[in-house]
Amino acid sequence: MRFTLARDQFASALRRITPFADSKSPIPIYRHVKLVVSGNQLKLTAANTTFDVTSTVTLEEAADNGHACVAADHFTGLVGSLRADQDVNIDFDDDGNLLVASGHTKAVFPSMNSAFPVFDIAFPEAQIVVKAGELDRVLGLTRPAMGTDTDRMIFWGTAFRYERVGTLVAACDGLLGVTCRLHEDKLTEFPAGIFPRSLCVRLRGLLKNTMGEIHISVTPAAVRLVAPDWTVTSKLVDGIFPETKHWDARVVEQPIVCNAEELTAILARIDAATDLDSKALKQRGALVNIQAGVMVIRDGGHTVTDQMNVTYDGADAIEFGLNTKHIRDAIDALDAQEIELHFHDRNASMRVCARGEADDGFTTTPYRIN
Repeated sequence: MRFTLARDQFASALRRITPFADSKSPIPIYRHVKLVVSGNQLKLTAANTTFDVTSTVTLEEAADNGHACVAADHFTGLVGSLRADQDVNIDFDDDGNLLVASGHTKAVFPSMNSAFPVFDIAFPEAQIVVKAGELDRVLGLTRPAMGTDTDRMIFWGTAFRYERVGTLVAACDGLLGVTCRLHEDKLTEFPAGIFPRSLCVRLRGLLKNTMGEIHISVTPAAVRLVAPDWTVTSKLVDGIFPETKHWDARVVEQPIVCNAEELTAILARIDAATDLDSKALKQRGALVNIQAGVMVIRDGGHTVTDQMNVTYDGADAIEFGLNTKHIRDAIDALDAQEIELHFHDRNASMRVCARGEADDGFTTTPYRIN
């Protein structure tokens, strides 16, 4: 294998796929990236036991065909540190090591000969076609509600489900949930599935620098996402995501409308004064009282009191508890100037959404504070 590629182009392609390699895997091949040259095409692949990613780069000149597997983190780090105005030359020595030369820099990387694992799955034609930015938007919305410390695997990711009005996207960790709609360019029926959390996190890194459409093909056990310059294949979480109608908070006719930035600042001040190590969970939230258009907020330990003006047309004063972390995470993900709090009663879940938003919103469970 022998080829030459501009440093910026090479480094960019490697940065796309290296996050998908598992640097801590006990299986050596999963810590590597595979380079395959065929004609004037360079194909790069990284994988672990859950997913794999490939990215293809066109070479200016035809090169010697061949392949190599090199340590992903070290190789990407070296290429990224080379001078931007220099080409990178790749070759093999007589011992099968990969040789890197760029300007005055020369390096040698051992190459593995193990078979590189890939998923051999037959996928249908794409059922979902969506803009990269739109897919990134819904993955960003669901991020705060994806489970991390729950024992239930069905909460370890983001669920996608076909509905006639569009794709429903949801995540829930048992305490905080979110539902939203994906605005697709094309949609046909597909089997419901849960994208693993680890996949969603890495996908966002890819999508930030991706333009154009993403073609998504879903089977009952796996998903494939195809972009103009990369392809990701992943297993799905084995399980059925709970029906959102069983936990999604109801919409009320008279929500509480707040300035998002001001509410976030108040909750941050309360968190700063709260004993987060306290075993009394009621001290780790905020008690809210609303009367005559004024929201008074205090912490559970009776240390901090603050207030702000809100819009609320209800006739009676109301009081309820908030999990400050959940509300701050929801506001950050919604990225709106004004938010609505749909409060029904102290024993019911509350909906948090952007003002006037019908589809995208968070559900937070009741929080009791004495």
